[in-house]
This record gives sequence, C-alpha cells and structure tokens, in this order.
Amino acid sequence: MTHSITRLSVLILLVCIAYSPGVTQGFLHGLECSAGFSAPKQDRRLFDASFAEKYNKDLYEKTTNDHQFDFLISKTVNLKNPRVLLLPGVGYSHFRARYNWYYNANYFGDGFQVYHTVDTYTYHMAAGQVVLGYHLIHHDHTKFSFILPLRCNMLVNKEMLGNPSEEDHYNRTKIELQSLEINPGLRFTIGRVTSSVTYRMMNLQKIDHVIIDETLFYDDHDPYLSRKYDDYNIRKFSFTLGYMF
Repeated sequence: MTHSITRLSVLILLVCIAYSPGVTQGFLHGLECSAGFSAPKQDRRLFDASFAEKYNKDLYEKTTNDHQFDFLISKTVNLKNPRVLLLPGVGYSHFRARYNWYYNANYFGDGFQVYHTVDTYTYHMAAGQVVLGYHLIHHDHTKFSFILPLRCNMLVNKEMLGNPSEEDHYNRTKIELQSLEINPGLRFTIGRVTSSVTYRMMNLQKIDHVIIDETLFYDDHDPYLSRKYDDYNIRKFSFTLGYMF
C-alpha cells in the first residue's frame, strides 16, 4: 500500500510539472492544493434486497453515512476570458464505510468462497478532476463562481477490516474505474484561500461484488447482480478548502 501511495505522489508531481511553463519558472503560479470532505448517505438497497431484511434486521444498523476525504493538487489554465475558470487536477481519495455486513473473502485471495462480517471497508483511489467555472463576481482578490467539477475515481486498493472478533484484515491492489461524477456547486475565493460546496448531480459507479454477492440475495438471478455499473445517485454534498500559490 505504501508503494501505491508513493507512485501516486510521483504522478501528481509529474502532472504539475507538465502543466508548468518551465521546471524552475512558474511552477507554483496557479497551483492549488485542496482538501475536501463529504459524508454521503449510505446505500441501503443492499440490505433491502438481501436476507438481512428478513432474517436479521439489526445486522446492518451501525451508521447511516459513509465518509470520503479528498486531497487534490490542481493547476489553473490561463484563458483569454478572465471570467472563465479551467482547473484540472489529480490527487488521492479515501472512501470509508462502516456497517455490519458480510463480504466474500475470496476476492482477497483466500482461494475459497467464505463470508465474514465487515467492520470497516476502505477504498484507496486516484482521483482526476477538471473544474469548469464562471466567475459571477470577479475582482482582484475576491471571486464568487459557479463551478462544474467533472470527476473520475480510479480504484487502486481495497482494504477490508473485519469484525474485531474475527481478526480479519485484508487488502488487494487492483486498478480499475470506480466512478464518474458531475458535481455542480459554488466556489468562493478570498486572496489565495479558496472554498467550495458542491452537490453530486450524476454518479456512475462500479458495483462492488465483494459485498454484492448472489449468495446474499433472495434471487440469484436479480438483474442487479449481473450489472457492472450502477447510476443510482445517493445524496452527497462535498466541502473543499484550498490554498492557491
């Protein structure tokens, strides 16, 4: 896992250099470092369609929200129209869910299909984002903008911490497309400090068959089990704070 994060950090650095007019000149100009947080509602469809609703209703009553932390480095692209914002960036995204539920340990290399209970489930992802925006208010040190971030999350590693009584701790590195998002919102800039709030308007997300498993459903021919991606959009607000060099 440490090697994956190191490779991601090197990638971020190379992209930032590529956007710069020179390695030593203009490297920091227009560079923005930001951190974001969101707590989307947890997808409860899994439990409604499974035997948990029928046989053990209390199995999943642990939390109603997941948590996601984002760390991005972006670079402003200078355009002829000063009111138009174009801000591509890359970074790291950490998604964590907590619930009492079963997962198929075979995904993590156990070699056989066995079901243990989840305590904490984490996605480590590489994030790519392009922010399109328009400055509704545009002054030298103050800007108020409408923004439309287009987001791509690439899964790098899944980490499963099982129920403490089972002492399970699995992780597996596999790079694949995790989700595509459109997140319109508002951005406010004072001097070098930026902040934004966005609402997820569109979400196309890979169905996770580690926990979406035919054994755990009433009907093993449920169409939900055969799909690779799902466009179900759970309510998600994101808050971001950044600093522009």
